[in-house]
Amino acid sequence: ASGLRIENLALVKGGTSLSLEVMPGQAIAVVGTAGSGKTAFLRVLASQLRPALGSFSPTTNIRLLDERQIPKRGRLDSLARMKGGASVASRASEALTICGLWEDRAASVTDASPGQLAAMCLLPAFCEDSPVVMIDMLIDLIDPKTRRDVLAGLSKNRREQGVIHLISTNQVDIIEQCDGVVVMKDSSFRASSSIEALRSRTVPGEVIIETTRSHAIRSMVEPFAIKVTETAEGLRVETFEGQEMAQKLMVAGYGDVRCTLIRRPSLSDVLASLL
Repeated sequence: ASGLRIENLALVKGGTSLSLEVMPGQAIAVVGTAGSGKTAFLRVLASQLRPALGSFSPTTNIRLLDERQIPKRGRLDSLARMKGGASVASRASEALTICGLWEDRAASVTDASPGQLAAMCLLPAFCEDSPVVMIDMLIDLIDPKTRRDVLAGLSKNRREQGVIHLISTNQVDIIEQCDGVVVMKDSSFRASSSIEALRSRTVPGEVIIETTRSHAIRSMVEPFAIKVTETAEGLRVETFEGQEMAQKLMVAGYGDVRCTLIRRPSLSDVLASLL
């Protein structure tokens, strides 16, 4: 199966563009505040909107799941079969269970809660065989238990079927289950990378160095540091190269380093710095 290739895609004139290749079996989180362009980006990939610049492929068989698909009437179980089609009707019960709707499968759409409506829109992710499935903020709206089940089901589909998922979300627990992240602001693409790469280059980490020879160690680390502060135990260093610096100090035996502790920025810290 082929992947999803995005080349120099821009949503608005003058906006930052995005080039990205997503391989089968991968998940990408699309992150941004309200109005940042997340929905517009997914709608462009679904061929519902035109980009200002760039291209993407494939342009077909890309499924967008969002709240706009909530029907006006019907039962939850019949909707699961309808969305999947007759050939995959046997998968309806599994989809309803994953989405936390099995016990209320005979309920009417008009009686469903907001969380159930969001879960209902997720049913095609488990009833259909689209190679690329995009989910717009729906997982954020469901309850924690159902969220865990849905994320596990999506992970299984990626692992066993090679499905590509693009998931717009602002929840850290969802983002952490993805292979990469696209960060958006003002209809522009602020960053696109793996989560580890994003963390290492956007928010400095902290290295705590215990030593009695602070002056000698300071002269060595300052060229790589953003800020160096002397403490009673030694030095506190803010740097983007914390892992490399700590390893060099410990292995090479610079000075009389007794202990090196790396404090890494959280994913929330990283995203907050970009949004």
